[in-house]
Amino acid sequence: MTQRGTEEQKSRSALLHIERTAAFCAAISVLGMMLVGAVDVIGTAAFATPLQGAYELTEALMVASIFLALALSQREGKQIRVELLTERMGPRGRAILDMLAEFLSCVVYVVIAWYGCKEAATSWQISELTAGLVRFPLWPSKLALGLGAALMAIQCFAGTAAALRRAA
Repeated sequence: MTQRGTEEQKSRSALLHIERTAAFCAAISVLGMMLVGAVDVIGTAAFATPLQGAYELTEALMVASIFLALALSQREGKQIRVELLTERMGPRGRAILDMLAEFLSCVVYVVIAWYGCKEAATSWQISELTAGLVRFPLWPSKLALGLGAALMAIQCFAGTAAALRRAA
């Protein structure tokens, strides 16, 4: 194996580790939403006392649960695809369309990552909090959005390169 091949393999392995860690954090967010929802429902039904801040906390956890899992699901091909056009094409045509889709997705996710991280920094600087009885800082969910989108952009870039090799 060449030096370049070894470095690529190490990079892919490191990225996979980061993606799995992000997806694990997304799973913890889903678990958190389930627990908050259960406590809120039980508290409301059994004691007529809803959990204060349940809505705001669930909102924040939902952002993390979605964006932190994107890159790993993209890597594993778990995204929904509509193949009405591509199933009638040959391998090269599919690869070209995949390359185009991956590239455009990369551009979109770079923009989302940029603005997400920028908004997280601003939110941190001004100590932005949710509105409601229980106030939570907003920067963690904005940072999760930015980092998740950045990981997705990297994964889409890798997908663009892979599709380019298939199209060649």
